[in-house]
Amino acid sequence: MSKKTVHIISHSHWDREWYLPFEEHHLRLVDLIDQVLDLFDTDPDYRYFHLDGQTITLDDYLQIRPHQEARLKAAVQSGKLRIGPFYILQDAFLISGEATVRNGLIGYQDLKRWGVKGEQLGYYPDTFGLTGQTPQITRGMGMSVAAFGRGVKPTGFDNQTFEEGSFQSAFSELTWKSPDGSDVLGILFANWYSNGNEIPAEPEQAKIFWDKKLADAERYAVSDQLLMLNGCDHQPAQADLSKAIALANQLYPDYEFIHSNFTLYQEALESSLASNQPQLSVVEGELRSQATDGWYTLANTASSRLYLKQYSARLSDYLEQVLEPLATLATRYGYVYPSDKIDFIWKTLLQNYPHDSICGCSIDEVHRGMVSRFEAVEAASQTLVRGILDFLAQQVKAPNRLADQPYVLQVWNPSNCLKEGRLVSKVVLDRAFFSQYPVKEAYKRMAELAIEDYQLVDGQGQVVPATIVDLGANFDYDLPDDRFRRAYFARELEVEWLATVPAMSLAEYYLVPKTEELELEGGAQDKEVIENDYLKVALAGNGSVTITDKVTGQVYEDQGLLEETGDVGNEYIFRESLGQRLTQADALISTRVIHDGLADHLVLGYQLQVPISADYALLEAQKQVIDVVERQIGRADETVPVEIFVTYSLTPQSRGLAIRLEGHNEVLDHRVRLGFKLPERTDRHFVDSAYEWLWRSNHVAPEWRNPSNPQALHRNVAIGESQGLTVSVQGLPEYEVTVDDQATYLYLTCLRCTGELGDWGYFPTPEAQCLGDYEASAYLQFWQGQDQLSQSFATGASIFIPLLVKQASLGQDLADWQASPVKVNDLPRGIEVTAFKQANDSQDWILRLVSHASETLDLAPYLPSKLQSVNLLEEDLEETSTLIAPYEIKTYRLKKG
Repeated sequence: MSKKTVHIISHSHWDREWYLPFEEHHLRLVDLIDQVLDLFDTDPDYRYFHLDGQTITLDDYLQIRPHQEARLKAAVQSGKLRIGPFYILQDAFLISGEATVRNGLIGYQDLKRWGVKGEQLGYYPDTFGLTGQTPQITRGMGMSVAAFGRGVKPTGFDNQTFEEGSFQSAFSELTWKSPDGSDVLGILFANWYSNGNEIPAEPEQAKIFWDKKLADAERYAVSDQLLMLNGCDHQPAQADLSKAIALANQLYPDYEFIHSNFTLYQEALESSLASNQPQLSVVEGELRSQATDGWYTLANTASSRLYLKQYSARLSDYLEQVLEPLATLATRYGYVYPSDKIDFIWKTLLQNYPHDSICGCSIDEVHRGMVSRFEAVEAASQTLVRGILDFLAQQVKAPNRLADQPYVLQVWNPSNCLKEGRLVSKVVLDRAFFSQYPVKEAYKRMAELAIEDYQLVDGQGQVVPATIVDLGANFDYDLPDDRFRRAYFARELEVEWLATVPAMSLAEYYLVPKTEELELEGGAQDKEVIENDYLKVALAGNGSVTITDKVTGQVYEDQGLLEETGDVGNEYIFRESLGQRLTQADALISTRVIHDGLADHLVLGYQLQVPISADYALLEAQKQVIDVVERQIGRADETVPVEIFVTYSLTPQSRGLAIRLEGHNEVLDHRVRLGFKLPERTDRHFVDSAYEWLWRSNHVAPEWRNPSNPQALHRNVAIGESQGLTVSVQGLPEYEVTVDDQATYLYLTCLRCTGELGDWGYFPTPEAQCLGDYEASAYLQFWQGQDQLSQSFATGASIFIPLLVKQASLGQDLADWQASPVKVNDLPRGIEVTAFKQANDSQDWILRLVSHASETLDLAPYLPSKLQSVNLLEEDLEETSTLIAPYEIKTYRLKKG
C-alpha cells in the first residue's frame, strides 16, 4: 500500500489590524518576515513559507526594511516565500463584488511586479461566510481551487471547531458551484487553519500530537493527500520544524511528511482525485453556516459600527458608478485616464476591507484609522471627479444647448441607471480677482453687484421648479495647471432642483432672467398625510404609517415599525438582553408635514424611555470572558428619554418612498431597527449579494438555536412572492425576516451598540457604542410580479448614487456630447453593468456585466462591434461571445479605433 503524504504548510494568518492597532501588528510582521528569511538562509530543509494569500504584506515589510528588497525578492522568486493571489484577505458579504475583483486584479499586478505566478487558489481561510458567486469569481481569475475555513462547518471562538450541526460536505474536499454552474474544487479547513500548528520535535509529545492530528485529518479527507497547516493568527515561524518533520517520518513509516506549499498540495490532490475519482459532495451557492446552531455565523458583524459600513458603501459606489465611468467617458474627448491615481484609491479603500476591519470587530484604534483611510479615499476621488467635470465643461456641451445663455449647469449621470436626483449647485455670476483689484475693492464690487431675478429652464426651454438663493460675495480660488493659484471673490447664487438624467448621459439646465412666476408651495401644513400620483403615506394610530399604492389600490399597514432592544453581545454577535422590547406604539410625540416645493415630507418624532445601559452584570461577564451564548443579563433600571425622528419623503414623480431615520445616541448596549410588514405569511425572500440576486429561506434549520437569524444584504431586500415590497439601502447591510401566522416582517438594523470586541479575550471597545448623532436612510418600493421586482432591484442599486453638476464653459468650439457606445439605457431587464473603466494594460475600455435573468440573452444589439471577451484579470479569452448565460458575470474589452 502506498504511503499517504502529509503536506505541512508553514504560514501565519496575518490580520493587518485586529486586537492590536495596525502599527503594532506591522512591527510584528517585520519580525516574522525577518525570521522567515533567516530560516531560509540557515536551514536548507525549511523550504517554504505561505504569506497568507496576500501581497500587501510585502509592501508593509518594505516600508520599514526598504534595504531588504533584494533579499525579499530573491526569496519570492526562488519560490520559497509564497505570495498571492490577492492584495488583501477581504471580507465577502460586506464589500461589493467589484471590490472583490479589484482585490484579485491588484494582487495579480503585484505578482507580475514581483516576477512570479504566485499561489493559484482562491484563499479565503477566515472569511465570515462566502458569497454564492465566489466559485465563478475564482474561476474568472484563472483559478480552479478555493480553500476556506468557514461557511460549511461551524467554527467557534479561539479557533475551536465544534462537531454539532449538519455538514454540507462529508469530506474536506468538495465541489462548490455558483448559480451559473461554474465550479471549483473546494478545500475545507475542516480542522481549521491551525491543525498542524506547533508540531513537537520530541518523540513522546510528537506521538501524542500526530496520533490525534492524523486521525482528525483522515476523518474528513477523501484522498491520500493530508493537509496540515503549520501556523495560526500572527504565529511566528516554527524554528525547529525541520527537526519535527524528520522525527515524524521516523515515527510513522506509513506516511511521508513533507514541508510543502499550496501549489504542491493542490497538484498532488488533483492527481489523487483524478486517479481515485471519489464521489465528492456538491455544495451550491453561498456558504453562511445556516445548517448550524446559529450562534457563530458572525453575521452580526454586519451591524457592528454601522458608520463604517455607510462610509464604505458610499465610497465604493462613488468609485464604481461615478469616478471610473465618468473618467472613461471623458477619454473620448482627450482626457487622460488617471490609472495610477485610481489604483492608489482602490488600494487605500481595500486596506479597509480585511474582515476584522470592515466587519467592525477590532479595537477602537483600528477603526479610527479606517476613518482616516476613508477620508483619504473620499478626498482623492472627489478631487479627480472635480477635475474631470472641469475638463468636460471646457470640451463638450449638450447637442441641444440653448443659444446665448451665460449661466449653464451641466448635470452628469455616469451611473448605470436612469436617475432622478435632488441637486444643489452654486452659480457664479461674476468674479473679482485679487490680481486685478485690492482685496477690499474686490469684495465691494461683488457685494454691490446688481443682479436680476432668475429662473431655471431645461434643455427645451421649459421652466423647472427650483429654489434660488442669493449667497452674496464669497471667497474662492482657482488652481490652474500652468500658473500660480488665483484668489477671488465671487457673487454666487445657490440653485436647488430635481433633475432626471438617463444612464451615462448629460443634461443641461440654464439660469435665465425670470419671465414668469412658478409657484412653489412651501411652509408646514397641519396634516398627517403626504402623497403623489403613485403613493399615499398616512400616519397610523400606532405610530407607524399606512401606505397606499395608488396604482394598484393595495394598502400596506404597519410600515416604519420602530424597535429598540438591549444587546449584551459583542462586535461579532448580537445577544438580546432580558426584558421588554420598546416600540413606536405610544411613543409618538410630534408630527409635521413639510412641502418645500420640490418634495413633500412627513416627519414623525418619537420619544422612548430607554435604559441607559445593560445591567452591571454585563461588565463582569465581559471581564470573565463568558461566552455570549451563556449570558442571561438584563438592562439597567435607570432610563433616559431617547428621541428618534423618521422622515418620509415623496417627490412628484417618485414611485418609491425615501425614508430617513435620525437620532442622537446617548445609550449603551442596545439596538435600533426599522420594520416593514407584508400581510401574508411567506416562506422565502429575495435579496442581493455580490453579483447575485437570490432567494433565501425565511425559516431556520432544525438545529438552529439562536433566537435571531441575522443576514447580510448588499443593496436590496424584498419580501413577498407574487407581490410585495423592496427596501434598498446604502451601507445598512444587516436585516432579519420573521414570520407569524398572518404576516411577514422585514427588520433593518439602523444602530447597534456594544462595548467589547469579543472572541478570545476581553478587549473593551467604548467607541463601538456609537455615541452621538446617527442616521439611516432607505428607499421603499412596492411591486407586483417578477418584472417589477427586478426593476425595484435595479432602481435600488442606483438610488443613492449622486448626480453631478458643474457650471459649464461658454466656449464656442465645444464638441457635442455623444451617447455612450454601450446602450446601457436599453439593456434587457436583469442585466446589470458593474464596471466601466479603462483597461489596466491599454487605452481600451473594460465593461463588466452580470445577468440576473433566468434565460440566455444576446447582448450584441447593445454593445459596440469591436470587442473582445476577457476574464476578470482582463486577459483575453479564446472566444468572444455576446451571449450571456443566466447568472453569468461577463467582461469585455471594448477596442478603440
